[in-house]
Amino acid sequence: MLIDFTSSGPIAGPMVTHAVAIPVVGGLGGGPWLDGRMRMAHAAIGYGASFLDSKTETYANVARVTLEALSSYADDVRAARQIKGGIAVKPAT
Repeated sequence: MLIDFTSSGPIAGPMVTHAVAIPVVGGLGGGPWLDGRMRMAHAAIGYGASFLDSKTETYANVARVTLEALSSYADDVRAARQIKGGIAVKPAT
């Protein structure tokens, strides 16, 4: 079961965790009364265009790394350079 603690504040959350015998895991709106917290994986690793220039603390900035890798790949293609990680091919003559 998923319970949204966003609007409950510190009143309902502790009451719920004390009323059940199972771990209570929450996300947004959760507090220290929870047994654990979850976060969407894409937000945790900074995956998505909105994270390119974001100041939000994440475990990585996958969006920035991906943009840089694809930009480098496009530069190599435009310059007719060997593509990294690919099978070596002879340049067209």
